Amino acid sequence: MEENEESVRESFSEEAINTWAFKMLSSLSSIYAAIYFFNVDEDSFDEVKAYKDFPFWKLEEKLKISEVLRRFCASVVQEKYRELIEAFSDMTTLDERLKHEDSISAEFINSSDEWCRCRLILTDKDRNGHVKAILFTVQNINAEKLQIHDLENALNQASNLAYRDALTGVKNKACFNDFQKQYDTAIEQGNADFAVAFFDVNGLKFVNDNFGHGKGDKLLIDASVCICKAFKDCPVFRLGGDEFAVIINHFAEKKISNYILALDGAVDGVNQNYGKEYRVSIAWGCAGYDASKHKCCADVFKNADEEMYKHKKLIKTIPGNDWMIRN
Repeated sequence: MEENEESVRESFSEEAINTWAFKMLSSLSSIYAAIYFFNVDEDSFDEVKAYKDFPFWKLEEKLKISEVLRRFCASVVQEKYRELIEAFSDMTTLDERLKHEDSISAEFINSSDEWCRCRLILTDKDRNGHVKAILFTVQNINAEKLQIHDLENALNQASNLAYRDALTGVKNKACFNDFQKQYDTAIEQGNADFAVAFFDVNGLKFVNDNFGHGKGDKLLIDASVCICKAFKDCPVFRLGGDEFAVIINHFAEKKISNYILALDGAVDGVNQNYGKEYRVSIAWGCAGYDASKHKCCADVFKNADEEMYKHKKLIKTIPGNDWMIRN
């Protein structure tokens, strides 16, 4: 049922009513259960519409956005989804995750056992691609979830045809296959100059089996962010499960060692937030197109895959990595 103007106004804070935000965003109140504006540069927030019994405006004004979102997760999100939503709402990874998208979303069950969708909507970024401001919204999708329950198989099939991986936000396997066709054409025309790098997230099965799929999903999100940070100028794909790929254009002008140093640095950074039980670990392998031995993309991919599994085997022999192969 649509809300009338008076009830809409009552659900907004007085501060918001007196700003342009109310005029711009009040029309969305029938869609979203909550709307918040985050100034990322200033690490400040403004509540446009409160979420049920968790109004932001009652919190201390000096709180950082990360602390506000942590409290939001603790109060609103059911425990098994908290780490996933905390990773999704990480302000430090916005530049990578919103590099090619205007919005990203994640779903969770709230404290009232209702399905919800939270969304980060880009509102401002600078010429260097740095995200300056976003909207954080929450939408109740419980009715939607119930309606589509019988259509899950069809939706999964449709999702496989889409070009975006729902969990990590990177491109998916269908998109990777299209890229492969383009590079096969470039090889036939004699103007191919590219490399492919394959990645495998170590220990995902161990984490899923011992700590739950929520933490396994978080591991994949963190690994994806690390790869995106290291390969900022390259398309990143999730091929399925724990496997990712990157295509490096104009490879003759670039050094893979620079990318790998950046990847190691990103992994070290994210692992500061992990405990002793497991951590982010990524095996990689890279192969550049060589006209003397590669007839098509599949040949390049095979070489990269072989190099990746060599690296994966080596990683598992390093002391301290035995958790990756535990049952």
